[in-house]
Amino acid sequence: MVVKTALIFGALLLLISGTSGDHLSSRDFADAFDAALVRVQRSKYQDIVVANAPFRSVASFTCSPSPEFFPFPSESSATGILARVLRDRVIRVAAIGPSDFGIDGDYTVDPPVGFWPDYLEAILDEFQVAYGNDITLSRTFWPVDQTDDLLAAVADGDLDMTEPYFVVGGFFEGRSPTL
Repeated sequence: MVVKTALIFGALLLLISGTSGDHLSSRDFADAFDAALVRVQRSKYQDIVVANAPFRSVASFTCSPSPEFFPFPSESSATGILARVLRDRVIRVAAIGPSDFGIDGDYTVDPPVGFWPDYLEAILDEFQVAYGNDITLSRTFWPVDQTDDLLAAVADGDLDMTEPYFVVGGFFEGRSPTL
């Protein structure tokens, strides 16, 4: 018998680091993502797991799921990637596929279905509550053998983030997974 488990940490997705004030800075975007993630963890996470049964997860939340500790950055003072997201109204996501990963996620259908697509959609819902219903997700897919290109696109700022399921088990251009 095989039992799938997933340890869910928002930090597994990858964002470019950039410097404060830089157009590639992910600081405000990461803060907004954290704010959305905390709200999902607090009120929607278990429902997403149940809706995607028999998906199994062990959730180890490393921060308090208290929204008051994680405010969304102000739209008027947003910088870097968040400023671009709010201007263009789209979050650009790097993904592997399109592939069918079963209950984890089927990215061969539109819209994608499964745990990870539902999880990211719930995070998007929280972005929309904070910044407007017209913010959308746009996925760009790479074959699994081109993940260096996928990571380069995030590192170069061509895309804003990876899918939350994305875990790097090694190095990219001689560096650890934190771009």
